[in-house]
Amino acid sequence: MEQLSANFNENVRWFNEVLGVGRSCDLVNRDLVIGGRRARIWVIDGFGGDAILERIGAFWLSISPEAVAGIDRMQAFVDRFVTFLEADVGTDPEEITTNVLLGKTLLLVEGIQGAALIDAKEYPGRSVQEPPDGKVLRAANLIDGASYGGCLVKDVLVKATAAYNKNHPKSECVGFLLSTGGKKLYFACDTSETEEMKKLRAEQIDYAFLPIDGIYNMNAIEAARCAEIIGAKCNVPVHMKPGALFSQEMAESFHAENRLILRPGQTITW
Repeated sequence: MEQLSANFNENVRWFNEVLGVGRSCDLVNRDLVIGGRRARIWVIDGFGGDAILERIGAFWLSISPEAVAGIDRMQAFVDRFVTFLEADVGTDPEEITTNVLLGKTLLLVEGIQGAALIDAKEYPGRSVQEPPDGKVLRAANLIDGASYGGCLVKDVLVKATAAYNKNHPKSECVGFLLSTGGKKLYFACDTSETEEMKKLRAEQIDYAFLPIDGIYNMNAIEAARCAEIIGAKCNVPVHMKPGALFSQEMAESFHAENRLILRPGQTITW
């Protein structure tokens, strides 16, 4: 699908399939009636604040058919009935899907052309207080130009590492090298192969977590090459494909030495 259809049911079927409704337990979706019209929202679990979505959902359900009469473009609906500062309108299904996977809430309304993309996330890092049992760390806390920092959080030593590709600017993104309990864990995060990975071999990493989606980051072949460069004792494929945080087929396409496939619900202990 190159552009959203004028048919509400067709659009819903397409997003249900691409986002993995019924296959991924991380995808939350709900049907609504807004102003007498059918509507549907999709959001990745954890990216939409429950209280925020509940409030705006209650507001939408209270809208009368008369209030939306004559509205046939999503921008007009957003201007009148979406109070968030960060709300956009999209018509390209692929771009809309990307935005949902990046954490935005998708809204479609019958008879209204276009999709609303709403940033309904809650940001604990904006609070003046840290969570009682931990610390919120973002890339901005650990990178200053080309210099990567680190910190000690309880018994976990956190070091930032380079992470970048055409979709993720080097100046804004980091990976993480964690040292705790006598083990080292490398979380590559959103990245492709980097020149800096060569230095990680000296860290003698126990577990390396490498993305393999091949869309926003490197694919399984490139990730296997990175695993060889890093030389970790165990290499775990993650971030597999849109609409499914885990895919057995994708995981098995990662042909790295010392591969460790972790399925949902499984844990690492030592």
